[in-house]
Formats: sequence, C-alpha cells, structure tokens
Amino acid sequence: MGMIDTYKKRRNLFYAKRTVAAALLFLCILFIWHNSLESAGISGIRSVRITKAVNEWLAGEGQMLVSEHSIRKLAHFTEYALEGILCVCFFWAYERLKRRHLCGGALLGIFTALIDETIQLYSPGRDGAVMDVWIDFGGFLCGALVTLLLLFIKRKIRPCIFD
Repeated sequence: MGMIDTYKKRRNLFYAKRTVAAALLFLCILFIWHNSLESAGISGIRSVRITKAVNEWLAGEGQMLVSEHSIRKLAHFTEYALEGILCVCFFWAYERLKRRHLCGGALLGIFTALIDETIQLYSPGRDGAVMDVWIDFGGFLCGALVTLLLLFIKRKIRPCIFD
C-alpha cells in the first residue's frame, strides 16, 4: 500500500506541474497582449518612469545612461524571454521536450509576437513594427535556449524518470 501511495503522490505532482506550466504560459501571453492594448500615452508614461529609475541607478554607479527607446526594446525582449522560458517548461511538463514539439513552441513565440504587433495597430497612438517582431522572437529564443541548456545540465547531473 505504501508503494501505491507514493505512485499517487508522484502522479499528482506530475499533474500539478502540467497545470501550473500551462497557467503560467497562458498568463504570460495575456500579459504581453494586455500591454499592447494600452494607449501610447499610458505606455509612454510607464516607459518614462522606468527609464528615469534605471538612469538614476546607472548614474549612481557611474555608468552611461540609456534612452527610453532602449528601455522599450529591452522590455519587449524580456517579456518574450519569459514566454520562451515558460514555453519550454510547458513542453517539458507535457511532452518531455521532443524536437517536434519545440518547433511548435517556436511557432507559438512567433504567433504571439505577430498578434502582439497587430493589436498595437488598433491601440490609440501605437503602431506595430516588424522590427519588434524580430526583437520579440529573439527574446523568446534566448529564454527558450537558456532554459533548454539548464534542463540539459540538470539531466546530466541528476537524471530522474519523474522530472
């Protein structure tokens, strides 16, 4: 009976990983698309506030200051890197990272970026940009590749059937 209980606990943990991975990926995509729905004014105010905070910190460190444009592009890259991380975790939880599923993940990343830039075409004062699709997808690939590398290293150090 103890072995059956251990099996049930592992199976429940496995299903919990799947649910959490799917929910986090879905919420990340919603967050990205929500940001695109904001008007240029609201988005601009946030960018100015973040740029000011970053530049105050950089000035205190004696570093070169950054432009608002750079902050906006870094934000694009970062939110998509998070999506790439979560996408790999999603496929890891569901399919154990088979190559054919990673292609589907890459399609999800480019699809999210294309929808994101299309949404901006309909947001007041905003416009979509092909360059942003490339920045977004670059962030996605960077996050996904770093996560794959970490999972590969983890598996080499401690292989486990129930990962």
